[in-house]
Amino acid sequence: MPHSDASADAFMARILANPADPLPKLVFADWLEESGTSSNIAWARYLRLADELANTPPDDIRRHKLKESLSRFAGSIRARLTFRAETLVANPEAMLRLLPSKNLVVNVETVVIQRSVLELLPESVARESQVIPFAELPGRTYLLGAVDPLSPQLAERIGFILNCDPLFVGVAEVGMIACLGRNYGELETESVDSVSYRWLPEDGWLTGGSRVNSPMLEFGDLLVLEAFEYAATALEFESEATRFTAWHWYGALRREREYRPSTEAISQLVPLLQSYLRNPATGVDGTTTGELIFSYWGRPRTLAVRITDRPNGVHVMIALPPEPPTPPIAVLNPAA
Repeated sequence: MPHSDASADAFMARILANPADPLPKLVFADWLEESGTSSNIAWARYLRLADELANTPPDDIRRHKLKESLSRFAGSIRARLTFRAETLVANPEAMLRLLPSKNLVVNVETVVIQRSVLELLPESVARESQVIPFAELPGRTYLLGAVDPLSPQLAERIGFILNCDPLFVGVAEVGMIACLGRNYGELETESVDSVSYRWLPEDGWLTGGSRVNSPMLEFGDLLVLEAFEYAATALEFESEATRFTAWHWYGALRREREYRPSTEAISQLVPLLQSYLRNPATGVDGTTTGELIFSYWGRPRTLAVRITDRPNGVHVMIALPPEPPTPPIAVLNPAA
């Protein structure tokens, strides 16, 4: 479909005015089929299948076959649509019935995301991966905007850390930087020409140690890094077979933090933690204590760790030291 086609533009304007209304999409599907091109015919069939799937009961045995057909036709669609992210945020499922996520590009210059949606994706992950959440869909599917939406590594990382099925739409890199600042809050250290918030090469469980790039290691880093970013005094978490609960401590105040790791992440996290412990010691009650050396903004921090086995899983407490004082560059001599 040529981008400059006046009829197509008119159809799209009507659809975007009310994405939840299926009628304009079905009329558009008729128009696409009349064009005769294979890509437009695939798009027309996608539109009709998406509408049929949306009206099929959840327990209907036809849903699986409809989803397979929808995916097949999605791969043949060449059209791309660029539009305001506000429309996607307000009508996520309706917009996915118009085009597959890979064919959507959103303008995020003015969009403001609800806090409940932002909390789906930890800020450190959002900034480091250049990703912004737009909606949570049925079946633990997250709809997100990304600078590199077709990256399989990004899909693997986000899916592993959040234990979800991620769907990505495209976002321009310049717009993404401003969008993250507007929604998660501007960083005090952020400059005009660069984003200062980056995990330094040595950031991780072991300062200066060789790092293995893996989603599991990144999830471990995420837990400690988020606690530092929120100025917590301690990080506490309980890891059970299928459940993970974490808290930040602020002095005597404890606040729960929401993470949704996969069962694989839950099972591997504590053994990973134990493998990086320095000076480990095990008490008569089975409690293991030790230290982690964690680099935060290039400064090594010694974290006291206590790991306790419990009937239903493992309890971990990590003390976070305060920011070390910065020595003065020069000291004036009063007697001079």
